[in-house]
Amino acid sequence: MMTLLFSYGLKISGLVLSYSSTIIISRYYSIGELGLFFIVLNTVTIAATIGNMGLPTLMLRSCSLVNKSELESCALDILRRHILPIAAISLMMVGILVIYQSKQNIGLSVSFVIFLSSVSFAVSLVMLEYLRVSRGVFVSEYIRNVGRQVFTVIFLLFGVSIISTLFFSFVLNLFCILFLVFLSLKVNFASVKFSLQQPISELSNTTFRNELKFLTILNILGGLVGSIDIVLIGELGGNEEAGVFGAASRFCLLMNFLLIAVNAVIGPKIAKLTGSNFVDKTEFGYIKKVVLNLRLVSTALALLLILVFPYYARLMGIDPEKLEAYFYVCLFFYWTATMLGPTGLVLLQGGKVKTLIYLNIVAIILASIFGVVTYPHYGLLVIPAAFGAALNLIKILSLLYIRKEYKVWI
Repeated sequence: MMTLLFSYGLKISGLVLSYSSTIIISRYYSIGELGLFFIVLNTVTIAATIGNMGLPTLMLRSCSLVNKSELESCALDILRRHILPIAAISLMMVGILVIYQSKQNIGLSVSFVIFLSSVSFAVSLVMLEYLRVSRGVFVSEYIRNVGRQVFTVIFLLFGVSIISTLFFSFVLNLFCILFLVFLSLKVNFASVKFSLQQPISELSNTTFRNELKFLTILNILGGLVGSIDIVLIGELGGNEEAGVFGAASRFCLLMNFLLIAVNAVIGPKIAKLTGSNFVDKTEFGYIKKVVLNLRLVSTALALLLILVFPYYARLMGIDPEKLEAYFYVCLFFYWTATMLGPTGLVLLQGGKVKTLIYLNIVAIILASIFGVVTYPHYGLLVIPAAFGAALNLIKILSLLYIRKEYKVWI
């Protein structure tokens, strides 16, 4: 429970810093600059999510199959085998995005920042998972939630441009992570034997690489569903409209961060439970208790956000009427996603990646049809509604699949 509270605390600290950067840009730069900030940030997130090929997820699942004394060696072995391919894939995927973005007349400098920041972020995500396995949840969650946000706020307070702030915050955060990994490697590097023929934990090399391929496909689909909404709003409505939507969406992210904080704590337990077909009733009881608390807290938080919303709009310096529609749409879908629990995590750690890919494809097709049909009548508001509906449809179908496969309700 202390670990869960600590994870919550770090998420809240990260959110406070994130809100601070949003407020600084909105009040002391411009709403258009805020929109550019969100568009570039989400583009970097999509590229990095694709670029890491799903290795963080697979690293956690692989290390759950070994003894506690072998965790560090297993994580380091995986890291040494795959960090160069991750960097290469990141360069390729980001290059494609940069070519696309350069055609949107956003400028070569912005494209270059997206390129370097995305590679830095992709490598950071993999390194953070190594730190979580080898050094525990405290170190990785602290860097994940607080590190880059601190750099961002500092640069903004000194009046650094939006693009430069994003670039330096990603790169400096990567340097901090690499330093911590280097300290770990100094102790463990010599003790790990590197062999391409040696299996990783109980997963064969062939199985491991096949799963990486499917996780990469899943990351592409997940990146589209989870982060492309603000990019589309920026394309169709301009940077200022993207800034308004980003401000509303960022305020509702506190709901999503509750689920992320829970996933960070129960991820290793779920990995073990799915491997044993949920036979450990004590561990499963703990997870059900955590998820129940998550649902209660998220409902209370949703009501609190509704009460605080007018004050948030005033603090941002944005007309509440402009924010209101986006706010309620985002809040509803974030709340329902949190209420449905960590369904995606269960399927990922259970190795049901193909199932998740099929569910994502079905949801994206239905959301696209919904968007095309309703956009002429309701405008840009359809975009977050369509992607929010897709996200929740994936979770509902995942919940039903978990019930069928494991005979349990999460």
